[in-house]
Amino acid sequence: MTTEVDSNYWFRIITHYQNMLTEKYMYTYMTPATQHLMEEDINHWVMIARNRETHPAWHIPLILKFKPLEHSVFVEPADPNSLKLL
Repeated sequence: MTTEVDSNYWFRIITHYQNMLTEKYMYTYMTPATQHLMEEDINHWVMIARNRETHPAWHIPLILKFKPLEHSVFVEPADPNSLKLL
């Protein structure tokens, strides 16, 4: 099943989660333990958003992509084929 989402709205959703991760883990080393905690936090925040928001874009499963050497993390949909940007 494909969810159609306006690209601006999707950008706001991804930015929301990126900001929450940055706020909590700004000056933290990107160790495997930190990565695990980030995954737990993003799953918790997604669950809260699913209970609060009614727009289907908030219900798309998300995963984190890590680049530890660059000290960066990206929020992406778990299945890119389930999302169609308008």
